[in-house]
Amino acid sequence: MSAAVELSLYERLGGREIIHKITKDVWINHISNPDVSARYANSDAEKIKHVQAGIGAIDKAISLNDQYMEALVYKNLLLRVQANLERNPARQQALLREATELSNRAEEIRKKAAAGAAGTSGRSD
Repeated sequence: MSAAVELSLYERLGGREIIHKITKDVWINHISNPDVSARYANSDAEKIKHVQAGIGAIDKAISLNDQYMEALVYKNLLLRVQANLERNPARQQALLREATELSNRAEEIRKKAAAGAAGTSGRSD
């Protein structure tokens, strides 16, 4: 007779995908419940949700115009906020690197625009 292999709780619940769905549903229920939602109003998860929504909107703007300097600056700032909320040091560093790259790109665009404006300001038509 073979011994039965007992599944772990993680496996019995359905693994990562199902556990993620369960925790997401619990989170949504808590923040939607007026009796307890105030406890979560300033939580990191709530802040991250707003940061990610902002990044999503900015990504749409950048997809329409990859030279949109202000959008690059705002995304840089939101990535830095997200990095401050991030608990994983490697992910935090990756977010900061991306933010710095966007900041540098925005600065290049600003300089090109300033040089272009300076080159045309002395012209007479």
